[in-house]
Amino acid sequence: MPRNDDFLNPPITPYGKCHTCGEKILFGAERCPNCGIEIDHEEVFPSAFNYFVITQAISSANNLRTLDIGVILLIVVSLIRFVFEYGLWFTLITSLPWLFLLLRITQWFRQHGNWECSDPEYLEARERMRWSLKLWIAANAFNAIVILAVHLKGALIPLE
Repeated sequence: MPRNDDFLNPPITPYGKCHTCGEKILFGAERCPNCGIEIDHEEVFPSAFNYFVITQAISSANNLRTLDIGVILLIVVSLIRFVFEYGLWFTLITSLPWLFLLLRITQWFRQHGNWECSDPEYLEARERMRWSLKLWIAANAFNAIVILAVHLKGALIPLE
């Protein structure tokens, strides 16, 4: 199976709804496996497109949310940097990957997060992504406060 590193556009098998019985069918099938009618692909295309887009959004959200455990790592790294007072250049460089994750989540909202959709799985994924966004904003804000605290402390208290 080929590896896909694109968190925002994971591969999806397209399905649509049969225009006669309404059951889910693989897009491109010649006949509906449920009712046996010959498929009119022009009629199935809109439902297949909607299914594809919504499923891709849900899958992408699930991929991104697996990285939420990194918030704990960010907080631990921030506290270690606070205790050992690393240089500003090191602190900033080690903060960039965490900002990247925050940017990926905001990119998800720009690409997938504003659809009018009644699919309960999509609505749940969007709600969880909102929580994830808040979590990463808080963690990055904590990291920024720690960076400022360490480097302002060094500027205000002269070393002997």
